[in-house]
Amino acid sequence: LAGALSGAKRFAIYLVGSDVSALSVVERVVSDWVVRRAHPVFANGDSLAVAAGRRHPGLKVTSLLLGVDAARFQPGAPAAEPVRVLCARGVHPVYNNEQILCALAELGEGELNWEIVFTAGGDQLPSSLAWADENLPPDVRRRVRFLGGIGQDELLLELQTSHVFLS
Repeated sequence: LAGALSGAKRFAIYLVGSDVSALSVVERVVSDWVVRRAHPVFANGDSLAVAAGRRHPGLKVTSLLLGVDAARFQPGAPAAEPVRVLCARGVHPVYNNEQILCALAELGEGELNWEIVFTAGGDQLPSSLAWADENLPPDVRRRVRFLGGIGQDELLLELQTSHVFLS
C-alpha cells in the first residue's frame, strides 16, 4: 500500500493468502488497487499465484516461496502415539487459530491419543491461552500446548515428531 500511495513509478509486492482472499469489501478494493499498480508481483506459492491471476486476468505473478530450508526441514518418523498436530502459524487475527480451538472444544473423550502444539507467538497468544483454559474440557486442554515462539532447532524437532503440519 505504501508503494502505491508514494507515487513511485515502480514497486514490487509480495502476496500472501489474506491479500488474495481478502474478506471485506474494503480489503478487496484496497488490495485490487495496489495490485494493479505493482510490478513485479510475487506470490507465496503456486496456488496463490494462480488465484491472483484468476482475480486479475492478465496479471503476471511470479511464485516465490519464502524461508524454509527444505533440505533441513524434512519430516521425521514420529512415534505411533500420540498423533501429534503441529501448528506453526502465528497467533494473530489473520490466521484465525480461534477456529481450531473452537473445534477442539467440541471434541469429546475418544479413544484416539492425540495432541496439538502451537509453536508460534503473537498478539493473540495471551487471549488464546485464556480462552483454552476457560473453554476446553480438561481432557482436551491437557492435549493442547502453546510454546509461544521457538527457534529453528526446536521447530525442527517439533516437525520431526509430528504427524500433521498446519501452517
